[in-house]
Amino acid sequence: MSGAFDIDPGQFERFCINQGWTQAAECAAPLRQYLELLLKWNRKINLTACTRWQDAMLELIADSFHLKDFISALHLESTASVNPVEDIAAANADSRHNSFASPCEETMMNLPSAPKTPANAPVCWDLGAGAGLPGIPLRILWQEGRYHMIELREKRALFLQTTLARLKLANTFVQRCDAAGFMQRENAQGRQANLILSRAFMPWQELLPYVRPYLPEGGVLLLMLNGTGFEPDEEGWNLKGGYDYQSPSGPRQFVALSPVCQV
Repeated sequence: MSGAFDIDPGQFERFCINQGWTQAAECAAPLRQYLELLLKWNRKINLTACTRWQDAMLELIADSFHLKDFISALHLESTASVNPVEDIAAANADSRHNSFASPCEETMMNLPSAPKTPANAPVCWDLGAGAGLPGIPLRILWQEGRYHMIELREKRALFLQTTLARLKLANTFVQRCDAAGFMQRENAQGRQANLILSRAFMPWQELLPYVRPYLPEGGVLLLMLNGTGFEPDEEGWNLKGGYDYQSPSGPRQFVALSPVCQV
C-alpha cells in the first residue's frame, strides 16, 4: 500500500483514547487497516465524502461503536431449523459456479477454516452495504453469528471483498446482487434473517413491507436514521428498542422494529 495512506499506529491509538473509544483502541490494527483501504479506494470510486481518517472515524466509524452496544442489548438468537455450518457450506458450493458478473454472487471468506457458529447464532443481512459502513467496523467489534453484506454495485462489492480478504473477518460474507433477489433466494431455501439492517437503503416507509416476508417471529429490522423523533405509524410492527446519539453532523438514531406475529 502506498505510504500516502498509511496511518501512524501511535497517533491512531491516541486519537481513539482521547475520544474515549476504548473498543477502538483494543481493535486498533484492523480498524486502521480498514480506514487505509477506504481512503485509498476512495480516490477511485468515491466511497465517502471524508478524505481524512480522523473525519472518517468521527463521522462514520463511530456509528459502529454505538451500534455494537445496541445490537448486543437486543439478544438476537437464531430460530432457523437449518444447521448453520451446513447452510454456509451449501451456499458456498453454489457460489463457486457463479462468475463475478452473475445476478447474485456470494463470497465466502475463510471457509472451511472459519470458526463454526453455534446453532443459535443470529443471521444478519446488511442491505446496500456500500463502503462497508457500518458492516465492516461492526464486525471487527461484534462477531456473533453470520453477517451478509449485500451490495449490487460491482466496484463497491469488489472493495468489500478485498477488505474482507485483508482483514479475515470470520463468518462475514459479501453478496453481489440486488437485495430482493438475495432475500427471495434465501427464503426459497428456508432461510430467514434474525436481523436486517438498513442505513439509507430506502425510505423506511417503503422498507417495512419490503423486508417483512423475510423476518421470522422475533426477527428485528434495525433502521439507522439521521435525526431523532422517529414514530412509526405502520401497523404490524412492534417497537423493540431505540437509541439516540450525537454525531459531528447532527443527531442520529437507531430504531429496532419486530414484526407482529400473524395469527
